[in-house]
Amino acid sequence: MPTYVVERNLPGLTEKHLATMQVALAEASRRLTASGSPVFYRGSIFLPSQSRCLCFFDATSVERVKAANATAQVPVVAINEAIERRPPR
Repeated sequence: MPTYVVERNLPGLTEKHLATMQVALAEASRRLTASGSPVFYRGSIFLPSQSRCLCFFDATSVERVKAANATAQVPVVAINEAIERRPPR
């Protein structure tokens, strides 16, 4: 299943807002997956000095990622497919 990175510009984002956003994204992903459209929210990284947030999803298509973000009502700057590589052990 492909991985997608969602970029956001969120000036003034607080830890509380980030936590609320994560709950909304996780719940939206759960609902879509339960309805037969697999999408999995994997987490986020927030860069306070740039007001940027990167959120990670696994999904069958970019449309599923767009649907999860629209359902959660979280603003999106861009969605890109990503290739994740971990160092060898």
